[in-house]
Amino acid sequence: MDAEAGFLAAIAANPDDDQERLVFADWLEEHGESTRAEFIRVSCQFDPFRERFDDLLIDAHRRRLHELQRLHEEIEEAWRESLHPPLGWNVTVEWRRGFVDTLELPAPWFVEYGDLFRERYPLLRKLVLFRLNGWGQPLAACKALEGIREIELPCWYDTADAEALANSSHVDAVERLVLWSGGSEEQAALLARSQAWPKLREVHLVAREGPQTQWVDLVNQAAGRTLATVYDFSQELFPFAPDFAKGYGFVIGKLPEGTQLFALGDESEPTIDGWLFTPEGRRREPFRFQFPSELIFPPTPEPTDDWNTRWSRKEQLRKARVDHFSQHTGFRPAFIRVEGFTLETHGLAGPGRYRSEVEDAWGLPDDPTLRPEEDESPQGYGGTVYFAVRSGEYTFDFGNEWWCDRTGHITST
Repeated sequence: MDAEAGFLAAIAANPDDDQERLVFADWLEEHGESTRAEFIRVSCQFDPFRERFDDLLIDAHRRRLHELQRLHEEIEEAWRESLHPPLGWNVTVEWRRGFVDTLELPAPWFVEYGDLFRERYPLLRKLVLFRLNGWGQPLAACKALEGIREIELPCWYDTADAEALANSSHVDAVERLVLWSGGSEEQAALLARSQAWPKLREVHLVAREGPQTQWVDLVNQAAGRTLATVYDFSQELFPFAPDFAKGYGFVIGKLPEGTQLFALGDESEPTIDGWLFTPEGRRREPFRFQFPSELIFPPTPEPTDDWNTRWSRKEQLRKARVDHFSQHTGFRPAFIRVEGFTLETHGLAGPGRYRSEVEDAWGLPDDPTLRPEEDESPQGYGGTVYFAVRSGEYTFDFGNEWWCDRTGHITST
């Protein structure tokens, strides 16, 4: 066994402890691989905070991690393309603590290429499998499942597929199983009562809507112990960064006592209007703030104004308005998380949870006779839903529909 393989074996033997990873990073540094060593160190430092987007230091770590990760991603994409060209763009990996932690791909591709993926990613912990419908038996027979600690199935499939997986002889390392609402309760019960995963400690449901109490009771009863947990995505608060949409007159942040604020008002308008929210994000009361006349931008351009001059004047006035508002209220720009609201004064419906493509795809099984590469969406219906939910996607009505994500920024308009 060469030195690097020895380090990887030590990490695999204690995968939840960062110490072995940091020892390996020190060894890499000593042997001239400083960039790779930095990647492992920054990944380990960042990992406990990866779901936070409200801290400048964490954001700086995130940016540096993305810079370091980009080269790895390019290398891995080229490797996947060498196996089968469609795998390049349509298989994704999640890096955590310096190594590939999660593999996201259609079940037929894991059946075909699983051994190569496991060899390439020796510390792989989690599988996210799409298009299970009709592929339960081949997947259950796949030895590449051995050692996987978590399986997520964001797709919809036949009961025979669930039964096959529940009888697999290769899933005894699985500790956590993640299902998505829309499947039958019979399938959930089959998987929960299975003896194939003796280490199973949680059966988790990603729910389209509602607490799913009947599902929880059914799973716990089938398992004979408490296993079921539920995540109701429809109840997730909407995140907004202070720079959510520059140049549109949004005022987003917090007041001194922790009250959260979302308001809107163009520089040519005398007021900003919106909502106040509790520190926990619950809607409290409508909000309005009046500006003095000298902080209202004239709607009619000066005769000598060109576009750049007018934009520059608006930028200066925008900053002056925020400064004035802060002086009078104690407001500070900040990341907020709040429940849904409308902006009736502006005729806007505000944030919404699901775009139509996600609503239409949720619960639909994929055609088992269609290979992933033959479909315009290789990840199938489940992929459409999964990537929207996992990114925290929501819509925002601003006359047209903006798509936004968990960072509190606009991703598409």
